[in-house]
Amino acid sequence: MAVAYPTRFVRRPQKGRKEVYFFEEGEISAPFLMKGCDPQLELMFSLARDEQGKILRTQQSAYLNYMLTGEITEQAGKSHYFSPEYEFAQLFTAHYDEFSQYFPEFARLKALSKAVLLVNFLKSIRDANLEKIQEIEALCHPSHEHWTIQAREVEDRVDKMHKTFQEKKKEIRQEIRGNLNQVCAEAKTKIAEIPNDVWARLSTIRNKVEPMVFTEFSPEVRTIIDDLYVTNRDQCIAQTGSYTFYQNQWIFDDKFDREVRTQASRYADELTQAKWRKVHAELTEAFRSKVAHRFGGEAEYLSAISKYLSAPAQAEPLFYALRDAEQEAAKRELQGIFYSPHLREVEEALGRKAEVLDRIASRIADRQAEPIRVQRDDAVKQLLGLEGREKTEFERLKISRLKLNHFIRAWGLKDKDPELDLAGKCLWVPANIRHDREEESSHFVYGGVRITPQVTHAPEGSSAHAKVMNQAFSGPSQVRLDQNYMAQSRAQGTEIGGDHGARNLQYALRMQAIHQTREAEKIGRSVGGSGPMGGAGGPGNFRTAETDARNHINLLRLQANLSSEARTAMFNSSGGLSDAAIRGSVPVPVTLRNIALIKELASRPGNLSDWRKLQTDAIPTSAGLARTHFYHNPVTGDSYYGRDFKTVFDHQGSWHKVPAQRTFDRESTH
Repeated sequence: MAVAYPTRFVRRPQKGRKEVYFFEEGEISAPFLMKGCDPQLELMFSLARDEQGKILRTQQSAYLNYMLTGEITEQAGKSHYFSPEYEFAQLFTAHYDEFSQYFPEFARLKALSKAVLLVNFLKSIRDANLEKIQEIEALCHPSHEHWTIQAREVEDRVDKMHKTFQEKKKEIRQEIRGNLNQVCAEAKTKIAEIPNDVWARLSTIRNKVEPMVFTEFSPEVRTIIDDLYVTNRDQCIAQTGSYTFYQNQWIFDDKFDREVRTQASRYADELTQAKWRKVHAELTEAFRSKVAHRFGGEAEYLSAISKYLSAPAQAEPLFYALRDAEQEAAKRELQGIFYSPHLREVEEALGRKAEVLDRIASRIADRQAEPIRVQRDDAVKQLLGLEGREKTEFERLKISRLKLNHFIRAWGLKDKDPELDLAGKCLWVPANIRHDREEESSHFVYGGVRITPQVTHAPEGSSAHAKVMNQAFSGPSQVRLDQNYMAQSRAQGTEIGGDHGARNLQYALRMQAIHQTREAEKIGRSVGGSGPMGGAGGPGNFRTAETDARNHINLLRLQANLSSEARTAMFNSSGGLSDAAIRGSVPVPVTLRNIALIKELASRPGNLSDWRKLQTDAIPTSAGLARTHFYHNPVTGDSYYGRDFKTVFDHQGSWHKVPAQRTFDRESTH
C-alpha cells in the first residue's frame, strides 16, 4: 500500500528542490522530486501543529492535504487511495457555496444548520437555567442536606484552622526559646563591658581638653604677649614713623617689658579661668540628660563635673553615674525586646533562669503570631457567615424569578410554550430576511437567493410621496392615476409614465420581472395545474427536485437574455448613456483631487463647480448587479465619459466571497 504524507515527508522548499517520500509496506521509498505547488506547500508548513509536530486536522488542512496528495501522486504515477466518497466530500465542501447559487436547497440547508445550532445553543442555556432554578428552589428549604454537609465542612475547616494556628505558634515559640540563651549571653557580656567603655571615654575627653591650668611659661600665654607686642609696635610706628621708632626701639622694648611682660602670670590665670568655664559648661550639657537625675541636686551634679576636670582621680562620681545609666539603658532595651513588665525579669533572664526564659519566649511568640491570629479570625468569620450569605442570595434570586413570572403574566404570556409537533412537516428556511424600516427599504432572501426587489416606502405626506404625485403625469402619454396604477408603479420601483420601448432602462427591468413571473406560471402549469402548487392548487401535486432544478437553469438563461436587454437600454446609439439612465442616476459623494480630470472638466462648457459624479441604477450582469459611474453637468446637460468612467459591481471585487445574486420566483411553503 502506498500512502503519501506531504505533511511529514515533504521537505520545506529550498532553492526549487522538493523531495517527497512514500511510505509503502512499512518502508520509506526513494526520494521523488516534486514540481510546482510552492504556495500550497508553504501554506501547509505554516499550519498549526500538535506536541508531536504533526499538523492538526482541520477543514482547511484536510482539503489542502487532499489537493497536495492528489497532485503528488499524479506526478509520481502512484495511486492516492482516496475513496470516491472522500473525494466527493472534499470537493463538495470546497464548492458548496457555488452549488448553492444554482440549487437553493443547499443554501437553505446551510441556513437550517445554523438555525438548528443556534436553537440547540439557546436550548442548552434554557435547560441549564431550569436545572439551576430547580437546584436553587431545593436549596431554599432548611432541611436540605446541603446545609448539613456545609455546616459539618465549616466546623471541620474551623477546627483545622485553630489547630494549624496553635502548631504555628508552638513552632515560633520553640524557635525563639532556642535563641534566647544566646541573646541573653551576648547582652550580659555587653553590659559587663560598659564600665571599661565609660572609663575609656572619660579619659579620652580629659586628654582632649588638657591643659586646664596655664602658667606664664605656657605657649598660649607667650602667644598672647607676642600678639600684644606686635600690636603696640605697629601703633607706635604709625604715630612716630619707622625711622624714629627704630632709632629709639630700646626705649619701647624697655617700657613693654616693664608694663606687659611682668603681667604674664595674670594673663595665665585669666586664660585658665576662661577655659575652665567653657569646658565645664560643655560637659555639663553633654551629660545632663543621661546622669543629672542620678545626683542629689544640681549643685552635686556640677560638683561631680568640677572634680572630673580637676583631677582624674576625682572622676568616680561622674564615672559611676554614667556606668549605671548605660547599664540601665541596655537592660531597658532588652525589656522592650522581651515585652517584660519590669527590669527584674530582665535581670533574671540574664541569669538564665529557665522558667523566666520560657515565659519570655511565650510572650514573644504571642506577639509575632498576632497577624496570623487576625487572619485566622477573619477566615473563621467568613466561614461562619457563609450559610447566611448563601441563603440571602438564594432568596434574592427566588424573588427576582417571581417578579419575572409576574411580568410575563402581566403581558399575557405563558411561562412555557407547548412543544411543537413537527412530525411530517416540511418547513422552508429563509437564508436571510431584512426589513430596514429606518432606511425605508426592505428585501427578502429565500434559500440563498434574493426573490423580491428592493422596495422603497413612500409614506403619505412625505417628500418622496409628494415627488411621486407631482411626476405622475410627467411622461408624453397621459394615464389615469388610480390606486391600482400607483400600487403597480410602486411595486416596480420606477417612475410613473416615462419613455417606452426597449431603449428605456426601467422598461427593460420591468420586462425582466414580467418574463420571470410568466415562466414561473408555466412551470406551475407543467407540473399539474395553474396554481404554483400544481393541480389547480390541489394538495399533493408538488414539483420534483429534477423539474425544479431544470426550471431554475431556464430562469438563469432567461435572466442572461434580459440582462443583455437592460445593458442595451442603458446606452444610446452614439455610445453614451441614454437620457433615462442619466435621469435615474444618483449623486456619488466625492471630492475632486485628480488634476488631469479637473483640467478635462474645466475645459468643457460651464463652471467646474457644477460638475457632479453620478451612478446609474443597478443592472443585472453575469457577475452580479453593477452600476456605471460618470460625470454630469446638470446646468449644461453635458456628460463626460473620459477619465473615471467605469462600471462598479456591488460585491466590490470579492467574487470568491459574495456570490452573484440570482432572482427567482418565490416558491411556495408547505
